[in-house]
Amino acid sequence: MSETVLVVGGGGREHAITRALAPDADVYALSSNRNPGIAALAAGTETADETDTDAIVGYAASVGADAAVVGPEAALAAGVADALNAAGVFTFGPTAEAARIETDKAFQREFMADNDIPGTPEFETFDDATTAAEYVASVEQDVAVKPAGLTGGKGCA
Repeated sequence: MSETVLVVGGGGREHAITRALAPDADVYALSSNRNPGIAALAAGTETADETDTDAIVGYAASVGADAAVVGPEAALAAGVADALNAAGVFTFGPTAEAARIETDKAFQREFMADNDIPGTPEFETFDDATTAAEYVASVEQDVAVKPAGLTGGKGCA
């Protein structure tokens, strides 16, 4: 009897994971979009919001998932790995708290500065756009402006 694995996410990363697991496991996939490559490899697919912990845990239970792999950063930030682990599904993916290092740039920069990690750029954080714009206008060097949260790789101005 092979393991049943749930893969959460519908991108290229999750397709590669599904392709690697499919020869040795019954792979089921849940994503917010239908990925034809994943669908061709998986024993079953479900379309749902990748941050909807109730839907994901419910699908994992319905397919009898022994394990899960959570790919998308938004799903990790939403606590999908936490919810699956709490439901008894062995999950590859950090808890929401552990994922903050990659999902919250302000937290990441402050963590790096607090721990004297080399390569930490000079940074400031702001709670409103007006104060941020005033700061940018006041400095003489080039700056990069990034939102603290997830932007799908589109967050630098």
